[in-house]
Amino acid sequence: TTYNLKNDANTQNRAFDVYIMYDKAYVSLMKDFQNYEDKKQVLLAKSIGLWDALAACQREGSLDGNITEPTPNDFPTLFKKYPSVHTLLFNGQAARNHFKRAFGDGGKICVLLPSTSPAHASRPYEEKKILWKQSFLTALNRSM
Repeated sequence: TTYNLKNDANTQNRAFDVYIMYDKAYVSLMKDFQNYEDKKQVLLAKSIGLWDALAACQREGSLDGNITEPTPNDFPTLFKKYPSVHTLLFNGQAARNHFKRAFGDGGKICVLLPSTSPAHASRPYEEKKILWKQSFLTALNRSM
């Protein structure tokens, strides 16, 4: 998959670090959580979902450009189950492109953000954190 919390091909991916920047109360908590289930519970407590754009694919190595045979996740079913989902934040161009090919905008607000992967080094990590933080806050404010 393009990004998977359970077994991300690139262990240096900092998606969780970026997430916790929006809510400093979770900074120390997140760093202490080592397993997937604990991290998932922190996100769910804030009504934040995190799902791969792809359910399956073939990929040699960790570069999204190496993805072949992509199968999108079943977003229409997810949106039916959770009708309050209004904003999708995409962790990089590949995730956005795979979603867009399969579903267009899915009837949602779609926000493309820079990949949190260190392989995407065209922007400094600090700049990425600011962009992700602003997007999280905007999305969360829409739901209030």
